[in-house]
Amino acid sequence: MQHIGLKLPSFCVALIGKDGGVKEKSRHPMQPAHLFGTVDKMAMRREEMRRK
Repeated sequence: MQHIGLKLPSFCVALIGKDGGVKEKSRHPMQPAHLFGTVDKMAMRREEMRRK
C-alpha cells in the first residue's frame, strides 16, 4: 500500500488502471456514479464503448 501513498491502517478506495497507475484515490467511500464516471472517461473504456 505504500507505493500508492497509504499508511496502514487506514481506509482508502483506489482505482488502479490496467497500466498499474493510480487513476483515483480517496480516503472516503466514493459514490458509484463518481467511480463509474471516472472509469468511463478512461481511454480504454471510451474505445470499448465505441466498439459496442
